[in-house]
Amino acid sequence: MSTRGEIHSLIDQLPDDRLEEAKSRLEPLRNGTDPVAEFFRDAPLDDEPYTDAERRLDDAAWQRHGRGESIPLSDLR
Repeated sequence: MSTRGEIHSLIDQLPDDRLEEAKSRLEPLRNGTDPVAEFFRDAPLDDEPYTDAERRLDDAAWQRHGRGESIPLSDLR
């Protein structure tokens, strides 16, 4: 059976109450769109100010990272 045939078979096996969900998940594939990318593209811009205090904290963190003082991922887990 071809891939298209397998997909048709899977859809035919879905209960009626799941068909709208299947349609909404397949539609982006047909249109060549990425719903996650669209979500982020359409999200509002961050309008909160970047404060001097936050900038100092970020600068200090990058300096620690540059000196190799970052925490290994294995320690975070």
